[in-house]
Amino acid sequence: MRVRGKGPGLIGLATAVLLAPLPATAQAGGGQARESRVVREASGLEWRGRIQEAEALLEEFLAESPTSSAGLFALERVLRTQGRVGEVLPWADRYLEGDPSSSAVRYMKLRVLVDEDSLAALGPAADAWFAAEPGTPDPYREVARLYQRALGSEAALAVLEKGQETLSQPGVLALAVGDIRAEMGDGPGAAREWARALEDPDTEVGAVLRRVGGLEGDPQQLAPPLLDALAGGPTLEHRQAAVEVAIGFGMDDDAVELGRALLEELPPGERSGFLLGVATRA
Repeated sequence: MRVRGKGPGLIGLATAVLLAPLPATAQAGGGQARESRVVREASGLEWRGRIQEAEALLEEFLAESPTSSAGLFALERVLRTQGRVGEVLPWADRYLEGDPSSSAVRYMKLRVLVDEDSLAALGPAADAWFAAEPGTPDPYREVARLYQRALGSEAALAVLEKGQETLSQPGVLALAVGDIRAEMGDGPGAAREWARALEDPDTEVGAVLRRVGGLEGDPQQLAPPLLDALAGGPTLEHRQAAVEVAIGFGMDDDAVELGRALLEELPPGERSGFLLGVATRA
């Protein structure tokens, strides 16, 4: 039997298969495996006190894979150990060039700027985060926390109020605004913001009640916005909370009026329990 030789067409096909790029999933899997290996090796070097070797390994890897979050955070840790955490900032910037939507890396950059007292750079970095995630409240919350730590409550409040002006649902930041106003001693302002927060369907009534319990001041200034928001709320839970707030502020007439209206809404089997609860809190 004659064995036919491999023709040029078959050889070309084999060469093409060998030289073809791997599928994206295979490439991603290989990259993740290498990332894990490098980070583990760097951690081992760090544990053995070979910090500079760990740093060099991570920087070499990030030069090739600049959007490796695990590599970047490992490098931040290694540099922080040496008191040189500010040197991670160029690597963070390079990461964000490739993945501008990474909230974790943007937060890390801001945190490092605060740690390094690079306060003049905070504003541009915060604005870049807001622009990268438009319509999202989380950047405003996180930036406000860092601003409060670095620049004080008024600066944090300004960030949140900017978010309220920008977002289509400003109520999503109202709890945070109210918290800062309460810390600043502005009880009526806090009450107004917490009432505003109830416009957001994701706001838990219990979260507002816990905050209201710590307010001190004139009930006639504190209670009205909360009572209006709760009494006009969409659920029985809201209206029950209105009764609780009225009782808590010692506004007996309002509590009776709100309780009477609520009693008519409750199923007969729940009325006695509601009345007992009111009597306990009164």
